[in-house]
Amino acid sequence: MLEAKTDELKSFGIIGCGNMSQAFFGSIFSHNQNLQQRKILTYTPSKTKAKELAHLVGGHQVNNLSYMKHVDVICFAFKPQQFKEFISQSSDIDFKDKTILSIMAGIDVELIKKLTGAKKVIRVMPSMPIEKKQGITLLKASKEVERDQIDDLESLCKDYSLVIRLEEEKLFDKLTLLTSSGPAFVYYLLSSFQDKLIDFGLKNDDALKIVIKLFEGSLSVVKDSSFDLQTLRAQVTSKKGVTAEGLSHMEQTRVGENISYAFDKGYLRSLEMKSEVLSE
Repeated sequence: MLEAKTDELKSFGIIGCGNMSQAFFGSIFSHNQNLQQRKILTYTPSKTKAKELAHLVGGHQVNNLSYMKHVDVICFAFKPQQFKEFISQSSDIDFKDKTILSIMAGIDVELIKKLTGAKKVIRVMPSMPIEKKQGITLLKASKEVERDQIDDLESLCKDYSLVIRLEEEKLFDKLTLLTSSGPAFVYYLLSSFQDKLIDFGLKNDDALKIVIKLFEGSLSVVKDSSFDLQTLRAQVTSKKGVTAEGLSHMEQTRVGENISYAFDKGYLRSLEMKSEVLSE
């Protein structure tokens, strides 16, 4: 039997329970497992992931989307490509009095409002390190969302991530490439460093340990120093030395420009995903 709603504690329905959904909702609702402060429903067609997330957050896995009629906040945690299909399968849900919380990349507030009829929409873009309390969470809300709702969400997120509220949606989509896609870019760089150490003859595990310590040590200096990154780089770079030679090659091959280009390509893809939803 579904519990009665309260004004203070909103109920949530999470649709889509993949890796990011598990990391984000599993973190911000982790205390709910024992306290049962909020009613939380989870749904996926395959049921398995929904059961896992329900266990993490002290919620209930449901077998039918119609149960989402009984919650205050419906969370869109599926792929953007599945948005139109979801709308066609949820015709019996009246979204106009619901708050929509979306972690879909590339799908802006106005498009969500247009396709659902909802007025209150909050876009959220978490990063995977939120499960280690090292995440970054972007927030963008439609003007109809009450201040206490966005404050409540920020309060849930702030113990697990740096929370950034944004007014400009274009900036939201661009920052997504840094905050949400960024960890994958960092892992790519780590892997490149590891591969080179393996070429030197080190074992995989030893190479990874060295690379992790390299990045941890470098970041600790950045965090504790009053100098900017260019000054710190100069401090470990002797003229005509080995570091200078390596950096010179990076500049000649435009490593920095290529990283910037990777962000630009990702942003263009987010625009394409919106266009694909509109054209279907």
